[in-house]
Order: sequence, then C-alpha cells, then structure tokens
Amino acid sequence: MTRPTRFLETRLNRPFRSILCAAAIIAGLLVFNNADADGILRRGNHDEPETLDPHKSDGLEEFWVQSDMFIGLTKFDAAGKLVPDLATGWEIAPDGLSWVFHLRPNLQWSDGTPLTAEDFVWSFRRALDPATAAPYASLLYPIKGARAINVGTEKDLTSLGVTAPDPLTVKFALTSPTAYFAGMMAVGIAFPVPRKTIETYHEEWTRPGKIVTSGAFMMKDWVPQQHILMVRNPRYYDAKSVALDGVDWIVEPDDDTSLRSFRNGELDLSRIPVKEVPWALKTIPNEIHTGANLWTTYLIANTQKPPLNDVRVRQALSMTVDRTILDERVVPHGQKPAYGVIPPGIEGYVQQPPDWAALPMAERIKRAQALMTDAGYSAGHPLQIDVIYAAREDTKRLLGAVSAMWKPIFVDASATPGENQVVESELRHHNFVMGYYGWIADYPDPWTFLQIFQSSAGELNQPDYRNPDYDALMEKAQNTLDPAARMALLQQGEALLSRDQPVLPIAYDETPRLVSTRVGHYQDNAVDQHRSSDLTLEGPAAQTNH
Repeated sequence: MTRPTRFLETRLNRPFRSILCAAAIIAGLLVFNNADADGILRRGNHDEPETLDPHKSDGLEEFWVQSDMFIGLTKFDAAGKLVPDLATGWEIAPDGLSWVFHLRPNLQWSDGTPLTAEDFVWSFRRALDPATAAPYASLLYPIKGARAINVGTEKDLTSLGVTAPDPLTVKFALTSPTAYFAGMMAVGIAFPVPRKTIETYHEEWTRPGKIVTSGAFMMKDWVPQQHILMVRNPRYYDAKSVALDGVDWIVEPDDDTSLRSFRNGELDLSRIPVKEVPWALKTIPNEIHTGANLWTTYLIANTQKPPLNDVRVRQALSMTVDRTILDERVVPHGQKPAYGVIPPGIEGYVQQPPDWAALPMAERIKRAQALMTDAGYSAGHPLQIDVIYAAREDTKRLLGAVSAMWKPIFVDASATPGENQVVESELRHHNFVMGYYGWIADYPDPWTFLQIFQSSAGELNQPDYRNPDYDALMEKAQNTLDPAARMALLQQGEALLSRDQPVLPIAYDETPRLVSTRVGHYQDNAVDQHRSSDLTLEGPAAQTNH
C-alpha cells in the first residue's frame, strides 16, 4: 500500500480557511469536550481522505479511516495476525485454484439490510469494472477473468470467478495458486460495498446521511479538512466487543501541530516530527511507539523516460546514496538502511541486496563515476534531475543530503515539493522523472512488495518497470505451491530489481507515533494496522506538560 512521506498541506484558499477555522475553533472545542464524556477516541490523520470508497483508494491514511467503517472476509488483528472477519473460515482446494469462504450468519449493513455472499459477488465485479478505475485492481488479477475484465477485453462482468453458491458462501476460482490470497481479502479493494446505496447516490454515496457501512462504526459527520466523526454501529457483527462510543478522525496536516494537539490533550493518537523522537523517548517513554513496520521508502525512477531509462544511471545514483548517514545523522528516527525492496522480518525470506552494497563508499563512488562517464556525463556535462516529493520538512532535508551525495558523480539534483494527492497522481500516471515515496506491506508476504513491479500492475507500477524475465519469475512464483520453491523464485525477482534499480531503496522505515496512556490495547505490529474497534479508553484525557 502506498505510503506518503509527509503531511498534506490543506488545499483551501486562505480567505475561506480563515472563516472555516474561526467556526471550527468553537465546533472543535465542543467536539473535544464531548469526546471525553462520550468515549470518543480522537485520532490525528495526516490528510483529508481523497475518497472513502474502499475500491477507489490505495493510500494507507485513507485505509485507516475506511477500515473503521468497512471490513472484509479477513483482517489483521491488534497484533498484526491474519484472522477471519466477515468470514468464519475458509477452505483451499489441493491444487490451490479454488478458495471457499464461509460467512458469519445474520450479517447486516448498518441500515439493517442483510449482508450476503451476493454483496461480495457484486462488489468484486465493481472493483474490477474499468469504469470504477480502481488503482488497486491488479491485486485481484489472480481471480479467474479479473485481468481481462479490468483491461476491457472481456465485457461480461458475470464471467468473473467469484460466485455465491448460497447466501453464506463466497467461492473464488483462481487462474493460479495464490498463497497470499487470504491476506488479499483484508485489503480495501476486496471489501464488500453497499450496492443499493451506490446505485442510488453514485459518487455521493460516501457522504453523511447516505453512507452505509459494514464495520464497527458508521459516519455521523464529515467536515472537509477538519474531521470525520463516527459512532458505534449497533449492527456490526461483533458490536458487543467494541468498547468505544465512537472515533473522531481529525485532520492534522502538520507534524508539529499534531504534537501540540497531543500535548494539549486534544488527540489520543498522533504523529510526531522525527526530530522530536529523542525528546519523546526521554520525557514520555510510555507514550512514544517506534515499532518497526514492513515498510520500504525509496526513490522511484521513471524507467521509460530519459535520462533514467538508462540502467547505468540508476545504478550509479543508488550506489552513491549513503543510507547510514541519512538514517543516523540527517533524519534519525529508528529506521534502518535499505538496499533491497523487501524489508527484514518476513519468515522464510532471504533479502537480495545488490552486489555493491557491502563495498566501501569510496569504491562505490569510483564505480558510479565510471558508469556515469560511460553514460555520457561529466563535470562539464552533468546530469540534471528533479525529484518530486510530498512536501514535508524531513523529506526536504533528506533529499538535500542525497543531492550533495550525487555531486561527485556529475549530478545536479533539485527537489520539487507538492501536495500528497498531486504527487501520488503524478507517480501513478508516470508524469515525472524521479519521485520519493514508499510502500508498506498489505500483508506479511514478499509478494505485496514485488507484485507492483510487474508490467501488468498498471498504476501501481510507478516506475513503469517492464522486464519480461521479471514477469516470468513472478508468474512462475504464483503457480508454485511449495513454499520454499516459491520463496526462491521471489528472491530471484528481488535480485533483478536490485540489479535494475527501478526504485532506489533508502530505508526500512517505521512510523513514530504518540499514543496516550489512556488508550488501551494498542500494539505495535509489522503491518501498522490499528483498528479503533480493537482499542479502549481508560480515564480522561490529560495534557503533557513537558
């Protein structure tokens, strides 16, 4: 899942913002005061969601909000373990080509209508319909007929390999064995959505008063650029286990502002500027969480446009980035240097860094200079390159340091900040030369990182990487049932990425987060998923006076 590397700057014009903010001060005070009394968890979110439609988003920030209202056949629990959700369990055919999920009885949408297997059939057809333009659609390509429907060569949506033998059974026919299929069902693209509501309200179906949900909460209010207030859904199948009365997702477009709100007792969960992590570890150690995630940040090269269509240039650029300096001196917050796409911590997988990763930096610079000279660059004819990034001060510092590291190999680099949604769009549509972004695991399997580099991955393939050998390895891995043999094929795939450098891995990252001591049952986990329904509130909000 794509992960932004900053907080979004609000897009309202200044006069309107002034009027809105004045009103919001009064409304916000009421919200915060009522939150304490009513058991409302207050969560800071970096960005205003681009959409709350689970089929039309691919960002982690949006998913966190969506997953409080919408759920799938499976989920990751508070510890990051994959467990059944709307399903009670599933069976897999011996050949791996058929999966059958059994739904919980008496499931309902928040409006009281039954939620049945037919809702899944319709929702998967919608997710793959080209008219939906779902950025995550390629994730579902293992399903029989999915690719043909999504690219438009098959017009009959009913040919998709998702059926409902009865109201409590969802059956999937696959084109190849897919070891991670149960994990895929925990991703937003695989969530059922309410057909009647969508057909009635179309693009407006996610607005207050119209939206119908399946998860632990339902929307009460949505003030753009301010907050999304949710209340408990009494028709959620496990409503009795939900301790909260509701959750308020509050837009905090700046790390420093978010920290101030947390210290003033206005947020229960908040991001923190990385420069403040040492302070937090010292002064509020019980409230700072820095657990490692399955998350890799990297520079993305547009492999189909000059000058980065030249693999020699991409290799030289990657060789001369001193990740250790970046992690320990420029933006230190507990991250680790990354040389490959796959982060550590996936059971049974052996990382595949490039062969130059262990060389001293002086030798790497020497090799990189030779590659750049070979590609036609010199001190008198340097490479001019611009990096787009989602505007954040930490990222600005990091890219400034990288630019200095590239000077010895005849590179003049600049960096252009932009709004997160704008940068995401540019990356999806390959309208860039180089960009800075990242990917966090949808599920703990190498495939979640590797599948986006397939030629068929569409908008998810941001570097527009096209390598028939890589595609063949990924296809073979998909068709391999033996776990060890499958991992070996995936490792060969990562080795190709380390050679070709469509992305230049920078760090195996983590998300420093502040969690109030009044929040119970919060657990760090590798997939960085923390549903509000898994959390509790214990006692009143308190200010941090340090």
